[in-house]
Amino acid sequence: MCCDAYKGLLLHSSLNDTNNLRTHVKSCPKKEKSSFAYQKTVHDFYSPLKSSPIPREIKFSVTEACTEFCALDARAFDVMRGDGFKNLAKTLFDADRATSTSSIEITDLLPHPTYFMNKIISK
Repeated sequence: MCCDAYKGLLLHSSLNDTNNLRTHVKSCPKKEKSSFAYQKTVHDFYSPLKSSPIPREIKFSVTEACTEFCALDARAFDVMRGDGFKNLAKTLFDADRATSTSSIEITDLLPHPTYFMNKIISK
């Protein structure tokens, strides 16, 4: 390998590994650093995770409500990972957003349990 600033030849062998290059970099008269002088990290390619835009108080409130849901209705905490639960939560969230000007009761929004039984029996 040849250095442009030093105009010298650097030899590489399995015995010296990268020691010649390391020694040369320390003593090379050309001290300005190029873009190749450092090893890129993952952060150079990907931006770090951004903090959640959800306020901490709201996140805590939702966590408490999910905990109470599982405890009061004897459900496994894993139920919140399911696609059905996520779809229900998103639908309720979207319904609230669509009716944000008026206050609605959640019991008015949710269907009565017999609705499902009638749907199953009719099929």
